[in-house]
Amino acid sequence: MEQILNIIGDEDREIYEAFIEIVEASAGGTGASSGTCQWLPSLPQRLDYDQLETMAYHLTLQLHFLEEQGMTLLFWRPQDILVVGDGKMYLLANLSQLVPLSEKEPDKLVLKYPAIYPFPAECCAPELLTLTELPFITHKNASYYSLGLLCLHHLSLEELQGTKLFYFIERCLKERVLCYL
Repeated sequence: MEQILNIIGDEDREIYEAFIEIVEASAGGTGASSGTCQWLPSLPQRLDYDQLETMAYHLTLQLHFLEEQGMTLLFWRPQDILVVGDGKMYLLANLSQLVPLSEKEPDKLVLKYPAIYPFPAECCAPELLTLTELPFITHKNASYYSLGLLCLHHLSLEELQGTKLFYFIERCLKERVLCYL
């Protein structure tokens, strides 16, 4: 765990420690946080189905944790994902797109100041691209849409047709539901 935390840095350490604990617990405590660490775009090839399934599951767990803490992400980018132990663990390792959920309406995110603007169209929900004024309020499921796009960055829907991952991505993109079965 320390190797991962050293790569990521000390800022938001408690959140990263929670991410690691959640993912390790989901893996049955198999030491998923040990091994080499690489950023997702630096991998030499596209992810295979099993790797992509693991990534989707781990990132879903982390997003659920963030929502429980009253936060979500604007969007997901490949360069924000750290791959540990040859794909045993996938961690969101850049929290710069973290935004609070509304206290009055916990299903809404409230953007007061974007860390990046304009937003990268290839990884954002369409409503984020219409931002014209701040604060900007939209449904937290914009992050679900972006997670679906991140998964499609690695395998096409044709390659996934009829699989559990296909239906996960379809729910993220069409229904805007974060439900990994």
